[in-house]
Amino acid sequence: PFAAANVDGNSAFSNGMLFTVDNPAGILLNSIDVYPGLNTTIGVSLMTFQIKDSIGTTVYMTVNDTVNTFPGGPQTITFDLFLPQGTYSVHNTGVTNLFRNVLPQPFPFTVPGEITIVDGWLDPPLISFSTYYWFYNWQFTGGCPSAITEVCVDVIQPELAILSTDTSYCETGSLTLTGSSTTTAFTNYNWSPATGLSATTGVSVVASPTETTTYTLTADDGDPINGCTQTAEFTVYVFNNPVVSIDPLELDTVCINTPVEVNVVASRNEKASIGDLFDANSITTAVYNGGNTSVRTQMLITAAELNAAGITGGNLTCIEFNVAAKNSNTYYQDFSISLAQTASTSVTTTYTGTGLVEVFNDSIQTNLGWNAYTFDNEFNYDGTSNLLVDICYDNGGATPGGFDQVFASPTSFTSTIEPAFLGCSPPFGTTTNLRPNMRICGGDVTYAWDPSGDISSLTSATPTITPSTYGSNTYVITVLDPLSGCSASDSITIFADTIPLTPTASIIGDQFFCNEGESELIMTGSTGDIQWEMSTDGGATWTPIAGADSAYYATGIITQTTQYRVVITCVGTATSNAVTISVENPAILTTITDTICGNGSVRLEATGTGPVIAWFDNADDTEPSAYGTVYQPQVTGTDTFYVQSCADTSIAYGGGSGGSGGDVFNVGGTFGATNGSTPNSFNVINTSGSDLEITTIYWEWDAGASDIDILINPNGATSGNVTSAADWFVYETITGVTANGPGTGTPTTFAVPLVIPAGATFGISYSGTMTNSYQTGTGVPFVT
Repeated sequence: PFAAANVDGNSAFSNGMLFTVDNPAGILLNSIDVYPGLNTTIGVSLMTFQIKDSIGTTVYMTVNDTVNTFPGGPQTITFDLFLPQGTYSVHNTGVTNLFRNVLPQPFPFTVPGEITIVDGWLDPPLISFSTYYWFYNWQFTGGCPSAITEVCVDVIQPELAILSTDTSYCETGSLTLTGSSTTTAFTNYNWSPATGLSATTGVSVVASPTETTTYTLTADDGDPINGCTQTAEFTVYVFNNPVVSIDPLELDTVCINTPVEVNVVASRNEKASIGDLFDANSITTAVYNGGNTSVRTQMLITAAELNAAGITGGNLTCIEFNVAAKNSNTYYQDFSISLAQTASTSVTTTYTGTGLVEVFNDSIQTNLGWNAYTFDNEFNYDGTSNLLVDICYDNGGATPGGFDQVFASPTSFTSTIEPAFLGCSPPFGTTTNLRPNMRICGGDVTYAWDPSGDISSLTSATPTITPSTYGSNTYVITVLDPLSGCSASDSITIFADTIPLTPTASIIGDQFFCNEGESELIMTGSTGDIQWEMSTDGGATWTPIAGADSAYYATGIITQTTQYRVVITCVGTATSNAVTISVENPAILTTITDTICGNGSVRLEATGTGPVIAWFDNADDTEPSAYGTVYQPQVTGTDTFYVQSCADTSIAYGGGSGGSGGDVFNVGGTFGATNGSTPNSFNVINTSGSDLEITTIYWEWDAGASDIDILINPNGATSGNVTSAADWFVYETITGVTANGPGTGTPTTFAVPLVIPAGATFGISYSGTMTNSYQTGTGVPFVT
């Protein structure tokens, strides 16, 4: 019925004809005519025909049909294709063009009950148009329909599960995973990931991962067309055993039936997640504010959050933060982490200092991902308080090089204080409810001792063990993580003997006195019944001291040189070394005065029982004017001078009172210098023949308050700027020093006394913000 083709044009699979097969029994499409274009070469030019169903799936395609008619002549394309009832489209492409009719056509063309040519068709974009293209003289054979018969399709919803006897194990183990279905006979099983699996195919596999892993099983029934496929997941949880250790005992051999105090340190070995660890939408520069030189941050975690994450009490051992973007390029110096338990339910703009316990302090660098900090000291959490996390770093005048952002999550309360000022002691900060995500290690465990005898409490971390059987006694502590069920053990062995170990007696107070004094002693290295003894005749006879039956003994007032020792009794006895506390009673034996006419120098002489003779111009002077048996002062009239005999362990006092048992030396002239302000250094030369222990130095600081770094050079040196000079290092930092003002001394007392070996020369200086008066040297050393 169509008009002849009259236009030579391009053809492509996207252009075609839309038609429907209306016969319920389908039709047989025999052939369609086409008119090759002017570019046709007989026997060489090729064409390909395609038929698609209603959803665009190709149901038929010819490949490289050869054109065998002249240009413009009709060619019949034979299909002989059965098409069921439905909607279809026919298309063509190839190296040749086809003639087409571009005039509007009176669609549809219909053979009632058999086939309908609906319209021109563009695919894509799946639109109709009423201009006829390319395809003419459709030939088909109609069906002969039977009565309609109902056919049922059984659609199966396949079920798939993974079965195992358990879901978890502690650190090492394995589980057998088996695919199971009550609805479908699956034949192919594929498991992923392969990590920790004995195989990746088969209905059963053995899973032995080293960390918690979720496995996916994909199963099918082997039919690639109408078959069933289903997936299932199974998570194997791998838990860590708790950590446990017993503090070393002072002695592992004790007197039988002697109580021994034991301390167990243990905690869960899992990480509690605080915040939404997978929230990648929220980040903050809190914690690593590396664009600034020194910054403090505080974060509050509620007890409810900790309990929900599995921490209901016990020792906390580490904390982690997740870096999302890194910009720093060097260290965060003095990076400190402190924790405090608090009843506060939110933070304010004022930083909290109450109850903070420092658990970590080091110089650190960040990396992308989780950054973990193991505590220097475990923090015991009570399980009911809220937890405050305080972080600060101090890079001095430099920054770590850029801000590092961490993943964070919003909270329902004000949870974080961010800096508004630099420094670790800012006056206030700004608050937010965006808190860095964290992972916290540790938590409560239960305790069980074995064997049950000799132990004061079988469920305590700090029991007293009293070994009652001679020989080696081994005691085992097992700790249990109540959440995972994992456990760990440690043990100690105590040898119970009838003969005590030889004790050691030590003086922990003063060892030398002038005239009289009190001291302290201690016994170590043994157990049993204790009895202190004393001797005043050089050890010839020993007398038990009434009531002196503990390891510590305070002597009371001693007026003469006395020796002490301790006797330990078990079944047998053992006696310690003897220690001596010396009491010197120096006295002046002779004096020789002098008489002169007029003004001038006089010669005064004295001898004494002590090796040191000290001269004073006035009776109330605390600083000697001279030392030695001869003193030659200048006088302008009759005058009186004073002399003192000193034991070699008690050199004459000057410049103030000394520390416990120590000698005070006045070196460097008197206070009240006016020659300016500088932290210059000085040398101390030890000429005593014995080690010199310096406990306190008095500095003439005019004004200021700061932390003071005491610097030393063990090779001996002086410098105008020791902080940049070679071989100088900080011996100790003394915090919170305030100047006493000009004309007086401000003490700095070492926590660990500075020892200068005999014959050595040490350079000494300081670094701080104090202003320090000094005197210019004369080339003559100050000698004591």
